[in-house]
Amino acid sequence: MTSTQTRRPARSSARPAPARAGARWRALPDRLARRRQTTASPATASPPPVRMDPRMGRRRADVSRRAGRWRRYALGAGAATVVLVMIGWFLLHSGLASARVITVRGAPAGTAPAVIGAAGLGGHPPLVDIPVEQAVAAVERLPWVGRATVERSWPDGVVVTVTRRVPVAVMADAGAGWAEVDRTGRVVAVVPTAPAGLVQLHVDAQPGRLGEWVPAGIGPEVKVAATLPPAFVAQVVTVEAQPDAAVALQLTTPVSVLLGTADDLAAKYDDVATILLHATLHPGDVIDVRVPGSPVISGP
Repeated sequence: MTSTQTRRPARSSARPAPARAGARWRALPDRLARRRQTTASPATASPPPVRMDPRMGRRRADVSRRAGRWRRYALGAGAATVVLVMIGWFLLHSGLASARVITVRGAPAGTAPAVIGAAGLGGHPPLVDIPVEQAVAAVERLPWVGRATVERSWPDGVVVTVTRRVPVAVMADAGAGWAEVDRTGRVVAVVPTAPAGLVQLHVDAQPGRLGEWVPAGIGPEVKVAATLPPAFVAQVVTVEAQPDAAVALQLTTPVSVLLGTADDLAAKYDDVATILLHATLHPGDVIDVRVPGSPVISGP
């Protein structure tokens, strides 16, 4: 008896062709990209473009035009300012604003040219170029000037005001006549003859040159000459130096006054004025007020 057997078809063990597998790998990025697009949430999706309102565009253009105009205005104003500053600088340093009118106040007759020259105004410089402080210092170096001010008077003037030093005494100068001395001891003038109305200092010293100060050793005599009271200053002829820094006066009567040191002068002057007013004096009498409040009168 014959048996028949049915055979199943054998499975093929062959692999897909390489070309077909490579195609699937090349298509993989496209499939992933399509999957991301389909699964993307609305929040992460790119918003659609928004159209700008035409009015907003016109507004932006108008703002830009205004900004440009303001920039042009600013540049123009800056250029105009520079030009004006340059014009003003040239005008201030030109002859239009120079010291053409110079006024000197407080100076004795005939001394204005010296004041103008000392202040450096002889060449009529521009007002802005005048060094005021230096001009004041130069004027105050003049022997007879105690204080000075220099003021600009626009557009073309300068006013110089001086305070004159007042002489209180004169000293004999062996080489030049007589030296006038102010209350500080400065020689303010030198004259050939002793001027009337000033007391003479009889001291063993020379006054010094014009504009200098007398020696410090005759300070008491200068102090007395500067402080003589109106009650009898017109009767004083000389102020004389005495030993031990003492001072004496010679009056016109003639009467001598011993003041002693230059201390307590007000009290001593009161004693002298009282004696001159009430006492009977004779030529050559001596009034001793060296002790204030206890005057003594002695004969020659």
